[in-house]
Amino acid sequence: MQFTFLDMAGRTLFIRDDAERAEWTQEEMSLEMEFPFMSDKKIDIGQRVYFVDPSTGEHEIYEIKEARSVEPDHYQQITAEHIIISELTDDHIDNLDIEDETLSTAMNKVLSTSLWRVGQMYGNPTSSLNVNRGSVWQAVLDIRDAYNIYIMPHVYLHNDGSIDRYINIMPPEGTFRGVRLSVDKNFTDPSVIIDDSEVVTALFGYGGSTEDDDGETVDVTFEDVVWQPTSSHPGKPPGQKWIEDTRATALYGRNGRARFGFYQNSDITDPEILLQKTWEALSSSSTPDISIEGTVSDLYRLGYADQPLRLFDRVLVEVLPVGFKKEIDIIKMTTDLLDPTNTSVTIGSYIPNIVYYNKETETNSSGSSTGNNNKSEETTWQEFRTTIEFYADGTGMQIKAVQNDIRNQNEEIAIQEGRLEVTYNKITQEVIDRRNADAELSSRITVTARQITLETTERTNQYATMSGKITVNSNKIGLVVKETAGGYEVNAASIVLGINDQTGSYVKIKADTINLTGYVTVSELNATNATISNLTSGATTANTLKATLLSAATGFDYQGHSCSFHTITISGTTYHLLGY
Repeated sequence: MQFTFLDMAGRTLFIRDDAERAEWTQEEMSLEMEFPFMSDKKIDIGQRVYFVDPSTGEHEIYEIKEARSVEPDHYQQITAEHIIISELTDDHIDNLDIEDETLSTAMNKVLSTSLWRVGQMYGNPTSSLNVNRGSVWQAVLDIRDAYNIYIMPHVYLHNDGSIDRYINIMPPEGTFRGVRLSVDKNFTDPSVIIDDSEVVTALFGYGGSTEDDDGETVDVTFEDVVWQPTSSHPGKPPGQKWIEDTRATALYGRNGRARFGFYQNSDITDPEILLQKTWEALSSSSTPDISIEGTVSDLYRLGYADQPLRLFDRVLVEVLPVGFKKEIDIIKMTTDLLDPTNTSVTIGSYIPNIVYYNKETETNSSGSSTGNNNKSEETTWQEFRTTIEFYADGTGMQIKAVQNDIRNQNEEIAIQEGRLEVTYNKITQEVIDRRNADAELSSRITVTARQITLETTERTNQYATMSGKITVNSNKIGLVVKETAGGYEVNAASIVLGINDQTGSYVKIKADTINLTGYVTVSELNATNATISNLTSGATTANTLKATLLSAATGFDYQGHSCSFHTITISGTTYHLLGY
């Protein structure tokens, strides 16, 4: 696949078609790539990469935020984000109050000073929000959340380098285009996750405050409203302060009892309207959240031009082994631009997870908050992303939480990861903290039926590590501390406490150096062959010293009287030393 690298003005720098990896995550608007290193086509931060989406034919332009050269394999790793993030993050907006305005009006206001404009719109709802002083990109995200919409950037690169920039507005419900994902056709190894932890099957309703006949302030409720059951809502008798979905209670209730929550809107003072809004809120929260992950063959590139996959589309999903069939939205899509069969999707409840570099504000000496559009020493550019992954199959499950924190100011890269893996014969818990490309801290606990292992490792560069490990078995406990460099062990110490079937318990100590300070008492030291070598420092004192053969190299000293000689050997049972 061809990738064109551009400068900031849109001029072509060079073209590469030798990518070894190209993963495009549309929902996060991020691009991860790997290229062989070429000195005449070197990829740098600030360049832009242009490509055509092979599924839709639309133009895509991403700005490179990180370009790392990796040795000794001699290749470059590239991280890029869509230019909408880079450009709108650099644009500033002041405080802005939006009161009961249409989506198009609100979006045009925040984009008025930028290069971007509103493109296609599917619906034009009305809402209100307060936009805080900061970047235009953050204001766009605030509008997205307040109006409950999807945003899709659309660009077109002309031959002269000019770029058309639009934000297309997508409805919260995806568009069904007839795509059917089936485990027997194009859905490989699907993982279905059903989460009912947030399910409620009945809601109390509370509106604004009013005064009762006694002058007391009370919340408006729909206690006195009566609903007859219809096809669109259940019945509600007088005197009942909640509305219940009895069908949801039958499916998801606790022991046949309703699962209660409450709905509150202080702007509603009409009990009839409050009941209707409470029912609408209940309808959206009375069923479990369902998400499905798997690898999908991109039908468009495999010859099915009438069934392309698009982010936020609604698709019909069939997972026959578990009897699942439902229309739900594609909420995340990672496209392998080099191999369409590796395209992966997540289908379910949408949680915004767009990565972008955000300028943090700083506080000056007067206490007021200031923003800075210049990349000065005081400005911190930061990427922050947290993802949670869950995988399960016939052998067990794995849960992984990963947080990326990249600070360009000091070119520091931090990746923190926590992982829990449970299989039928092992439980593993691991925490990893990578401070930069070289340094890494990690701790791991592994539990099996026969053994518990606790291990911590510190990697200070590509070749040097220090590690400590404790292993507990039913008949042995081991402690090992070691340092390695370049694959060789340079320093190590170990202690083993165990049970031996023939000789009883034993203790083994291995170390390059053992330092004993203070008084050391050894009792009942008995060995067939005990040797002490290189005992040369200081003096050894004992009440009685027994030896079969005592050899002295230079002389004796007895109560201040010395006898010097070159070599003398004393043996036998009786001997005398006379004179001074």
